[in-house]
Amino acid sequence: MLASTVASTGALAGAKDESAAAWLAPKWFNEWHDGLANKGLNFGATYIADNIANVSGGVKRGAIHFGRLDLSVDADLDKLVGWTGGRFYANAFVIYGQGLSRNYVMNLATISEIEALPDQRLYNAYFEQSFFGDRLNIRAGQQAADVEFFDSQTDDLFINGTFGWPAIKASNLPAGGPAPPIAVPGIRIKAALTENITAFGAVFNGDPSGPGEADPQLRDHHGLAFRVNDPPWVIGQVRFNYDIDIGGRPLAGNFTPGAWKHYGSFDSQRFTAEGLSIADPGGSGVPARLRGNYGIFAVIEQVLYRPPEVKDNSTSASIPGVTAFGRIASLRRGNGLHADFKHRA
Repeated sequence: MLASTVASTGALAGAKDESAAAWLAPKWFNEWHDGLANKGLNFGATYIADNIANVSGGVKRGAIHFGRLDLSVDADLDKLVGWTGGRFYANAFVIYGQGLSRNYVMNLATISEIEALPDQRLYNAYFEQSFFGDRLNIRAGQQAADVEFFDSQTDDLFINGTFGWPAIKASNLPAGGPAPPIAVPGIRIKAALTENITAFGAVFNGDPSGPGEADPQLRDHHGLAFRVNDPPWVIGQVRFNYDIDIGGRPLAGNFTPGAWKHYGSFDSQRFTAEGLSIADPGGSGVPARLRGNYGIFAVIEQVLYRPPEVKDNSTSASIPGVTAFGRIASLRRGNGLHADFKHRA
């Protein structure tokens, strides 16, 4: 798969304002919120809505409106109780409306990254502990993999599901793997090996919602399945940050190779249990069982241009300029190669 996309942004990097807009909340509310945040307890609410339509192709034409409210609590345990390096984070989704992909297009990667079945569901709920001045960070609890693994900062600009959790993982892991709207119990370790090299490793429960014929989101109703006994899914990657001199100024880039392995059993997509092709009319049609599944992947990002007035040197998508990024992945046993390359300006 090969794709390219262009987008534009005029946002400038700066401190994140956690306060609600003046027209949305009174001054006393912002003062109360900021006071709690300064003491280590930060409550958040983010609302996203999509109004999109299918005008050609798919299974039917039509327009939809759907949305997601994300409610979160972020506790800095150092400020709250003096627990150095400790943090607790949890968030929940309130999802409503019909998705365009599920009801009108029936495509593989959802048109909107927030598309999901209507529900009120717990997403993340984890404890995090930092050591050695945050050079080592361990996270345990219910969490997703898509924010840190096989991800780039540049793809945050786009709403299409292709730019989030890649289809090659969503299509080859039970229930799509630990990605929105389903998170699973797991342990993640992040280690800053040098100033420019960071290693990530994680082990997740391998089946977010368990066996069954119903939609995985229904089997993990409200995000409360908390499954821990399924064969595990393990993933690791190493990120290399660097600068390249382009036009007389250093421009940031990064390269992140990685690999994953699932220890469960999977149906062969090519052969029956008798060794015949699945497509052979003389075969049983019963797929052979394969022990485990694995793959490799890589992500690259490179800033190509920043306006002279921009001093920040990072790959952040919020900074004006031109950035190119690409992702590539391969699966076991000749299951094919999947790649997507994008750039934004």
